[in-house]
Amino acid sequence: MIKDKAFIIAKTAAQEAGKLIKSRFLTLKPKEVFHKSKHDLVTSVDKGAERIILKIIKKEFPEHQILSEETGKSGQEGDYLWVIDPLDGTTNFFLGNPLFTVSIALFYKKQIILSAIHLPLTGQTFSSQKGKGAYLNKAKLAVSSRNKLPGAYLGYCFPPEKEAMNFIAQAFPRLVKSASVLRQFGAASWEICQVASGKLDGFLLPFATPWDVAGGALMVKEAGGKVTNFQGQNWTLGDKFFLATNGKIHQALLEALNP
Repeated sequence: MIKDKAFIIAKTAAQEAGKLIKSRFLTLKPKEVFHKSKHDLVTSVDKGAERIILKIIKKEFPEHQILSEETGKSGQEGDYLWVIDPLDGTTNFFLGNPLFTVSIALFYKKQIILSAIHLPLTGQTFSSQKGKGAYLNKAKLAVSSRNKLPGAYLGYCFPPEKEAMNFIAQAFPRLVKSASVLRQFGAASWEICQVASGKLDGFLLPFATPWDVAGGALMVKEAGGKVTNFQGQNWTLGDKFFLATNGKIHQALLEALNP
């Protein structure tokens, strides 16, 4: 069955790319670091990890289309679309911060059906299949039980574009007033997995790109949480605003974001 095979391939590709990333941690040379924009880094390791993932997926599913952060879209459009971030948390990686991941998700007819998020340094692999739950290695995940925004633990991330920074600047005082802890960790896919794990109660990302959040979206849903845009509509691949919560504080957080 293609879904089961693809699930194995997603985890394998993430872990194989993770081996390269782990081997290069703290050995990156300045000449291997490039600026895609003023605030956005890419390294030779991002590109090397991406080549590993693409080779594995294309060998098994040559007919599938792929959307990857560094190379964009490849392959002919069809029912299946892989969405890949070969190194989520590149700046953390560059700075010697060990929090970064490899994130892979597969869509079928625009619906996420599976995902794998791997942490190279810890060896942890988050994975999910539609209708089959979300897991950290072999342990099943469940969102938190907190049902009020006061006292909640929230993660957030935002790209460096002016619109995103303006949005966060306006929303931040309301969120700080409402929540107990508000943290930015620098690796969106991992932060979303923390919602699925019940460690964070919610996570928000304005002006998201698909590879930032696709891998984690299904994790949260399968762990019993909720994923929408900032208007409360079910999140889709084309949405630029991403909100994932345990479901119980979702409406309150939407109201804080949209006073």
